[in-house]
Amino acid sequence: MSSSEEDVVVAWQFLRNRRKRKRMRRYWIHPLFVHNLEHNPVTLAQQQLALNPEKFKEFYRMNQQSFKVLLELTGPRIEKLHINYRLICNSKCKDAIRSILQNYQLHF
Repeated sequence: MSSSEEDVVVAWQFLRNRRKRKRMRRYWIHPLFVHNLEHNPVTLAQQQLALNPEKFKEFYRMNQQSFKVLLELTGPRIEKLHINYRLICNSKCKDAIRSILQNYQLHF
């Protein structure tokens, strides 16, 4: 066997072993963590704010009716579709995160 043939054989064996070591993923998000996505702090905060109109107004700086109108106007532009690889945050979640970040910046 010449050295070029040996190189080809070694490269073939390397690639074959590499394919064997590669793990096939069964899911993008493990089922243990799906619970965290459903019960994350932003979702829980939104539910609690919806129950308390005064706190809602303090947090978003507008009443619930104005928030719903604003969400209807801006929702389709900021909301994306779910794809196979990741879950997309809905427009309410994005607005809540944006408000949290703005409040954080204002108080610093």
